[in-house]
Amino acid sequence: DLFGSGISPEEAAKRVGRDLDTKPWTSLMSQHWRREPLGDNNPMAAENRAGRALSRFTAARIVVVTQDAALHALVHRPQLATVDQLLHERRIEEAMAMVERALAADPTLSARNDEVAYCFQMAGSVCLKNMLLDDALHFFQRGSLDPRALVHLFPDIAEYLGSLLVPFARIPMASGLRRLFYDISDAQKLVHTGAEQLAGDNGEQVAALRETLGANVLEMAQRYLEHCRAQMLRGVAYQHSFAPDSFPVIDTALVRLYVANKEDQKLRKLIASKDNGIVSDLACQYLMDTHNYYSCSLLYMAQGDGAAKVLDIWHRLLQPDDWEDARFGGLPEYLDYVQTIGDQPTLLDEYYWLVDHDYIDASLQLLACLSDETVMSIDADRVVQRTETATNDQPLRILIERLISATHPRATHYMTYLVYAYVRQIRDHYNDSSTADSSAERDAFACAQADDLTLTYRTFLSSLDTEGARLHVQLVNTLCVSPPTYDARLALEYIEAQANDLMVLERAVILAVLDQIDSAVDLLVNELGDYAEAELLLLAPEMPNSLAHLLVSTTSAHEVSTAGRRESVLKLVAMYLNLAHKGHDEIAARLVARLLDRYFVYLDASVLEGIPDHWPYAAVAEPFVLRSLQLAKRNERHASVVRGLHESLAFASKAELAAETKENGAIVLDYSQTCAKCKKLLGSSAFVFEPDTEQ
Repeated sequence: DLFGSGISPEEAAKRVGRDLDTKPWTSLMSQHWRREPLGDNNPMAAENRAGRALSRFTAARIVVVTQDAALHALVHRPQLATVDQLLHERRIEEAMAMVERALAADPTLSARNDEVAYCFQMAGSVCLKNMLLDDALHFFQRGSLDPRALVHLFPDIAEYLGSLLVPFARIPMASGLRRLFYDISDAQKLVHTGAEQLAGDNGEQVAALRETLGANVLEMAQRYLEHCRAQMLRGVAYQHSFAPDSFPVIDTALVRLYVANKEDQKLRKLIASKDNGIVSDLACQYLMDTHNYYSCSLLYMAQGDGAAKVLDIWHRLLQPDDWEDARFGGLPEYLDYVQTIGDQPTLLDEYYWLVDHDYIDASLQLLACLSDETVMSIDADRVVQRTETATNDQPLRILIERLISATHPRATHYMTYLVYAYVRQIRDHYNDSSTADSSAERDAFACAQADDLTLTYRTFLSSLDTEGARLHVQLVNTLCVSPPTYDARLALEYIEAQANDLMVLERAVILAVLDQIDSAVDLLVNELGDYAEAELLLLAPEMPNSLAHLLVSTTSAHEVSTAGRRESVLKLVAMYLNLAHKGHDEIAARLVARLLDRYFVYLDASVLEGIPDHWPYAAVAEPFVLRSLQLAKRNERHASVVRGLHESLAFASKAELAAETKENGAIVLDYSQTCAKCKKLLGSSAFVFEPDTEQ
């Protein structure tokens, strides 16, 4: 493989001792592989590198021959020229085998050298032109093809990148490689040509092959850009490293390729990476145009200051008749993101948005995140009106309770609404639930009360771990708020109309609020069977666990005279005796015996006249009789002592009078004398001695 290059003797004389080594060969070969002096390359540096690289890879040996008046140089054909020729003949395996042998034989050579990189890049381009995509990817990776050059083979992506992508003419590359890229022009044309060659005239097969080959080409481009990105992040020091402006081109192009290749996870990972170089304006516009709304929102989110844009997109996705994106996590993801923002004005705006768009249950999660100060600024009329449209009353109840806890100016106005909400919720709970049974709860209370007559229904409900019991307790606590800010009469009417039998305790509480104690006690005894609560309300209003104590406004219940206490005890005894007539003989006997034993001081023997004869005397009447006799005996002893003291005082007074009279004589007053203090005539005035003050 020898060929000659003739030069004139005059030209030879000029080159003697200066550059007669490989310069003629260099000038001939550089037209195929040298980097053009454009873009970000220094022309002089590129030319110098070219000379040194060729001198290594060509291993040129020059033989000078003179003949007549001519001078001839005979040069061995370099391996680079052979490889280049093989690649143009599409003999890729032979060309690459020669390159590998050269790399193995010369330790100074590597894929980072210009001429070797050129071979790999040319091989990859030839493979790409012939749709050998895996081989093309492999050789591009070995030769470190400028990723911007590959992107130019996809005009739609290049148009999408716009001015971010430098013109193809400004990308440094060997001129022979550039010509090949110009020849390829558009990767999609290769796809169409390849599909038609493989499928012939079969239209369906051509279409299917186009789709498959098109996806394969895009996948190849994606994998190469991923490779380039990894190399740049690792900081691999190539002799000709990728230009710095390649990184945003790679990442922004990958966004489009991931969408085209349906690589959702990779796209999310790229967006979430802190070191991504995505140009958001270009990527977001493309994502929105292709209806990848959720991915666009993630990109805004990754920017750190795009919360408003994220929420705008998600609002559209949450509306059923608007945008759709199956990747969006719906309300749970939306709520999690909003709560992580932590900004009170944003939380309030999103709370209003949820309420206005009928996401009432979801709005409660944001309501819980609002500070008291923010809750106080809520337009209560607006949100209450919207919340009332919910399918159940729990959201309205929670809303009003939150307004109350934050001392919202309109909270007291909605207290009656809160009572209504509780009533409806309790009614619906027992009517709609197959497991909730109010009569079963009362039966269980009756059994528990049989063992402990001091047990109240309120205490019993508090011990139950059921939804119905919790609702009852919460409503009772709301009704016992002092001073009551709800309309008690309207609340009572509403309960009687909606759930009269379910809410006996609540009706009794409201009656107590209205100061109708007797009616409340009648309900507790005759309908609910809550005897302990009735006794506390009527006989021990000062006790901390009494309803009367909770209802501070019912002050009359705290001021019970002895006569009033006696009347109340007799009233309860009569109610309990009436229970016996209704068939509750055993519990009535125990209740009467308990009353007689505890309040015997207010009773006399006449109370025993109503005791049924068949009741056991020892259990019911005997303790009362014994304690009454003990009290009578104690009172008699006390009266005797008091009488003796009074007689002693009277005797002492008489003795003192006699002594004064004997010593000073009797003091006689008539109508004409005046008082020494007020100077008024005594007349018929009477004189009184006060023992306590001795005046």
